Amino acid sequence: MKTHRNILIISFIIGVITLPFLFLLNNGKTYEIMLALFTSSFISFLLELPNYFSLKKENDYKLYSSLFWAKAQASILINNIENIKSNNSSLFDKFYFQNVNDMSLNLNIVRSFDEDYYFSKSKNEKIFLLKNGLYNAWQNINFAALHFSATFSKLRTKKVKDRQADIISAIEIENELDLIVEACKSFMKTIDKITLIIFTKKQLEKWNIDNIALENNKINTKVNKIS
Repeated sequence: MKTHRNILIISFIIGVITLPFLFLLNNGKTYEIMLALFTSSFISFLLELPNYFSLKKENDYKLYSSLFWAKAQASILINNIENIKSNNSSLFDKFYFQNVNDMSLNLNIVRSFDEDYYFSKSKNEKIFLLKNGLYNAWQNINFAALHFSATFSKLRTKKVKDRQADIISAIEIENELDLIVEACKSFMKTIDKITLIIFTKKQLEKWNIDNIALENNKINTKVNKIS
């Protein structure tokens, strides 16, 4: 973005500087030089402008969709755990893997977001800190998941040694499940805080609508489960 933005700025400045000379001078070598500079800068500006807006639109979409789907995966994982707990279902290790992995994939897109995307240096630095904060929030989910796996493995090993069925129910590992849920909720709150800082008013309006749909899906899942 920085390169495209600089081309636009330089082209615009050259155009502004040379334009008065075209009005003041009627002909001559200086007039021809200024006319050539103005024409080339004007053409460069017109050619670069669509590229800039296209790239901006692409980056905006990637950032928005990556944050939303990362949040959606955290919400799905919470729903899954709540269903497991309410039924006291038996568990298998790494039941969380797909959700946590999908969160990571989306965060990789966020972390690769152009570090010079914004014109303001301070805002770019703020985005860098926000990206790190978001990654740390995901790491808490990952650590909670790994803690679950470690506890799950210990429980199953103990049951095998005691010659019991190596089935682990939700109630036996409830604390570890709650820890994952807590980390997911914190992760979702972090995403919402970030959107308030970096999203435009239009993006926030869409974000609120999409989040209503996400919440409705959660409620529908619970209703269908009861019925």
